Amino acid sequence: PSNEHEATAAIGIIQRLYEALNHERGQYVVLANLHRPSADLVVLSELGLGVIELKHTTGRLTVVDDGWFGGGRAIKAGTAYHNPHDQAMDYARRMRNDLLSRLAEFWETSPREITDALRIQYAVCFTNPAMLIPAETKEQLERSANASGRRPGNFAILVPREVPAWVASLRFGVEQDQ
Repeated sequence: PSNEHEATAAIGIIQRLYEALNHERGQYVVLANLHRPSADLVVLSELGLGVIELKHTTGRLTVVDDGWFGGGRAIKAGTAYHNPHDQAMDYARRMRNDLLSRLAEFWETSPREITDALRIQYAVCFTNPAMLIPAETKEQLERSANASGRRPGNFAILVPREVPAWVASLRFGVEQDQ
């Protein structure tokens, strides 16, 4: 990762994932600091794809229009995005589209046939323990994102301790043992 706080957070999250999932039969791959798109963490399993954008913001999470704020300061979300949700959503959408075409080629089918089975989740994970995330703000942001027809998958706001359960819920929708 490019920033020290991202490296520390990524290592901690990967340790939590290992402790929670190393006994599972399924395989998991965690990629950190992708180049294109510039996602902080990507989890790929035989069950699904998860994209996590890490934010090391402090203060109370608030939302004004499309802007996200931590302690009254705008939360940075890359140069082309209004907020961290839009950033994570775009990364997930781009990876999903690329993965669909590759899976369709591999399975010798059309992308349309596997679109519904491909499970994508994306999240913003606040890594700073000093970040306050009011339950009502979290619920509002998740509900609004998940109600949108333009989303690539389910959206969540997380803290590091919640990541293993979030990853465990990834599903491609394939039948058991296939």
